[in-house]
Amino acid sequence: KAGALVLGQTTFEEAVKMYPPPPFEDYDGALRPVEEPLSENMQSIKYVYNPWQTMYSLFFDADRRLVMVSELYELGSLTEEDLLKRYPGMVETDSGSGSIEYQAELQECAVIIATVETAGRTVEQLSYAYTCE
Repeated sequence: KAGALVLGQTTFEEAVKMYPPPPFEDYDGALRPVEEPLSENMQSIKYVYNPWQTMYSLFFDADRRLVMVSELYELGSLTEEDLLKRYPGMVETDSGSGSIEYQAELQECAVIIATVETAGRTVEQLSYAYTCE
């Protein structure tokens, strides 16, 4: 590892150094443009990178600064109930097509976003996003 990921500060070049390189050049998780905004609130996201052998997606703005980190969860490893106990300020912000989205402000310029699948009420994805410009 070359350091810690810091929302709004870590550059793509710094982030790449923190993970093992893929064993082949045409790795399909390499930095690539985001085709359309993930949501209305995430307009600054322009690129995504999936580090080799991780469950992470790292999202970058036009200046290639880290603005969001998302981690996929093994279904059943974190329940909705445990999530809401861990982050009591979470509020439902969206629902539909088998999932519910919750958000909570962690500190100034940083929010946590959780996607919970409705069938088993378990967390599918947990994201940390930088919200300041």
